[in-house]
Amino acid sequence: MGVDIYGWVEVKEGNEWRALFQINLLIKRNYDMFGSLFGVENYANFKPIAEGRGLPDNADWITRETRWEYGHDVFGDTWITYKEIKEIDWEEESEDYDKRIHEYEIGEDGKLRYIMKYEWSSELSLDDYKILLEKKELKKGNKVYKLEKIKRKDVLTEDWIILFEIMDVLAKHYGDENVRLVVWFG
Repeated sequence: MGVDIYGWVEVKEGNEWRALFQINLLIKRNYDMFGSLFGVENYANFKPIAEGRGLPDNADWITRETRWEYGHDVFGDTWITYKEIKEIDWEEESEDYDKRIHEYEIGEDGKLRYIMKYEWSSELSLDDYKILLEKKELKKGNKVYKLEKIKRKDVLTEDWIILFEIMDVLAKHYGDENVRLVVWFG
């Protein structure tokens, strides 16, 4: 069972925040974005932008009600403004190596083709793991295993880009600091 993201995009009208739409129909599970933005499932070791802020006291009643419907089965309540999103350095590299092994296959042309990343592989022996930890790369047959640092831009997927584009349109009307994403995880 994995961790998913839930929440609302809110805009501020006058002194009131208003929930506009739920994000869980748009945003798919992406632990690297969860970690990059909010410090949740942060296997890639990013310095989180908006970790652990809690549910805003001034959140729209719809946002609060939706959140509390999940009860104690969710965690990581936090929020981020569009202004903060605009200021993200997408070239910023993770603070440490990804905790997962990145697996590549060597193609007939000699180029590496990314396959997947995972925490453990039955294809690797204990000695293989020791080499990988020391050298950060291991070639075995037609596969290459790496421990890597990644950049924020490497984990930005189309669903998140669309969300940020929607927030950008809203910010043109309400202002960058008056558009925010309120989230929780479960």
